[in-house]
Amino acid sequence: MLKSKIAKNLFSLTIGQILTFILNFFAILLAARFLGVENFGTFTALLAIITIISKFVDFGLGPIVFREQSKESNDFSFLNNAISIRLMFTIIALPITNILLVTLNYNSTEIILANALFLNIFFSQRMANFRELLSTPFKISLNMQYPMALSVLENLFFLVFVLLLPFFNNELSVFILIYIVSSLPSFLLLFYYLRKKFNYKFSFNISLYKWMIKESAPIGGFVILMVIFQQIDVLILKEINGVFEAGIFAAANRITFPLNIIPTTIITTIFPKIIQNIRNNNNQTNERIIKIVYKILFVISYLISITYTFKSEELTKLLFGVEYLNSALPTIFLLWTQTFLFYNFFSLDLLTAYNLQKWNFVYAVLLIILNIALALFLIPLF
Repeated sequence: MLKSKIAKNLFSLTIGQILTFILNFFAILLAARFLGVENFGTFTALLAIITIISKFVDFGLGPIVFREQSKESNDFSFLNNAISIRLMFTIIALPITNILLVTLNYNSTEIILANALFLNIFFSQRMANFRELLSTPFKISLNMQYPMALSVLENLFFLVFVLLLPFFNNELSVFILIYIVSSLPSFLLLFYYLRKKFNYKFSFNISLYKWMIKESAPIGGFVILMVIFQQIDVLILKEINGVFEAGIFAAANRITFPLNIIPTTIITTIFPKIIQNIRNNNNQTNERIIKIVYKILFVISYLISITYTFKSEELTKLLFGVEYLNSALPTIFLLWTQTFLFYNFFSLDLLTAYNLQKWNFVYAVLLIILNIALALFLIPLF
């Protein structure tokens, strides 16, 4: 029975993630073509700032809630505490975001657009903040078909609305409105299914905030530093070389970044089983699971990278158009890094499972120091 449920959950996750990836990929691809390199670069830079801020709101609470509620699935105290903490962090983050935008000399229009994007911290699956927490009971009960169906719905709306962008002169402001509005229906439906399936009711609760912040701090630090690692290149490029170069790099990044759904899908499915094996001291079973997952991640990342390497220019022109041809080489480099990133994502979740999440932070510190140092040194040279 359990094996059947795991298989069904893995199928739902896999199909859902694939459909989400395809819909989002083509929506962004079309948006890049419609907006042009400079507007796409501006959007990506604004989104990078909001994404970084969103991870301060995140603070690594998701894995802790997942771990603790896996032990007692009917206890929503951890979930309510995490949502309450993130609500408070969001209120604090909003003025800080505007101060940062003014400091970085963004104009008034860009600041308004950034504040609009800030709303996605609440609503969107793409930001994985509140939506991530609300999906926790579905993860634990291996009923991810509901969140995945809603994720597909969100990205279907996104793609359909993007197709209408030429009717609005391909305005950046209209695209950002589309980016926000497409998330609302699935957000409301997730609340509905959460209440229907689990009788969940939100109540503001911070009784566990000290313990949760202490537990999640190493993960929170890691999450913040990792998203800086993922987004800082665009911001440095924009500041040094302008929005055009940022747009070129953003196209390359948009091809590679969504591939992170592959390790995420696998980890989400096997994480409760790994936790259960740890509690039952079933180390041999965990060793077998871990070895199999590492092999799968290597094969997938290698096949993707080698395929794109030999057809990079043709694929780039096909996907984004001649205007983005300069993104072919950066895409190759970014794809080959996925082999290591896939390994890292899984390894870091294993550390969390074994209550060794403090090492996640150490890893992230080293990664971000090297990334920023190399970016500041190499970007001006090339």
